[in-house]
Parts: sequence; structure tokens; C-alpha cells
Amino acid sequence: MINTWKDLEDEVAGYLRSLQKHYPIFFHRFPDSRAAGNLIADQPSDFLVASKGHGMTLLEVKFSEVHDTLRSCFSGAVSAGQLASARLAHRAGQRYLILFHSSCAKRFELWPGDYCAGQRGLGQPLKLERRIVVADSLGPLLEDHVAILPARKKK
Repeated sequence: MINTWKDLEDEVAGYLRSLQKHYPIFFHRFPDSRAAGNLIADQPSDFLVASKGHGMTLLEVKFSEVHDTLRSCFSGAVSAGQLASARLAHRAGQRYLILFHSSCAKRFELWPGDYCAGQRGLGQPLKLERRIVVADSLGPLLEDHVAILPARKKK
């Protein structure tokens, strides 16, 4: 059950760890500067995920108990430094994704970081139709949009 931002990060890490055992992916969880009491420098994102044939993805994870979409809390939830990393990753031809979980709506959203950075630069709100996916469960979202696993055979 995901009740806090830490639970969400742990759930993502656990799922990616299980995928890494069976598929050609690699993930790294960056140390969290908030959890470390700001004793370490800000990190570009929460996770780095690399998958065979799809390059690198930086994945930032956000959680809310009161907002049903990232659009509602974007300005306070995503830092300028994270959006700068999104711009740099995009410029380098790599992906930066923002995974949002709303415990009140009980759903996940996945947003393109370069789009979010652009909207912040324009001072414009996020448009819901620009979400990559909205999902009720974490696994398929991570498999299909972050790790980008090869198609599994249907029985």
C-alpha cells in the first residue's frame, strides 16, 4: 500500500529490481537529498533506468495525498533543478519522466519531463492531455513506458 512518498519510491525500486533480474534493464536509485537531511547535493531525479535498445531514462517520482493530478501541485512538487535536468536529458536525446501517484484518486500518471519543463518556462499550467499514461497500477506503467520491456508472448 502506498501511503507516503517513501512508500512510492520503495515500490518503484522493488518493481524495477524484480524486472532487472529477468530483463535487459539496469536501474539505479539516486540517494534522496531530503531523506539524507540535505547532506548530499541535489540529484537529477529519483531513478535512472536503462534498457537495451531504448537508452537511458531519468525517472522522478512524486506523491500526493490531497491532489488528484500533478497538474494541481506541479509548481510546488517539481523543483527548478529537476526541470533543468529534464531539459539537459532531452537535449542529450534521452528521456526524463515524472511519475505521479495520487493516493486520493488511487491512480498513477506519467508525464514527459521536457514538456513539464517547457510549461514551467512559459508560466503555463500542465495540460492533462499531455500525460503519457494514466494507470490504476504501477507494474504495467513501468514495464511499458519506463523500462520498455520487449513484448511478452500472449498465451
